[in-house]
Amino acid sequence: MIYRLTAKQFVYVPVNRRTILQGALCEFLQVQDIKDARLLASEITTKGASLYDLLSREVDLRVRHLICLHVFIPIIRKLCIVFILLCCR
Repeated sequence: MIYRLTAKQFVYVPVNRRTILQGALCEFLQVQDIKDARLLASEITTKGASLYDLLSREVDLRVRHLICLHVFIPIIRKLCIVFILLCCR
């Protein structure tokens, strides 16, 4: 039997090995939970930063897309008119 000194009463309280092993396992699991939580928080932060970059690129690409459409739509209209005129001959 192993004895443990309690902080409040300063008396020896008997503790069996099973209780000690369960306590150690609980502490290990709590430490593992903390490590997992930190890893998850780090991953969430990384994914959030990546998503923010992708969304900012999307705005830039949308503007470029609209500029390209603005330039090419008149050209496509002219080509369609020419094609229609050539087909109707």
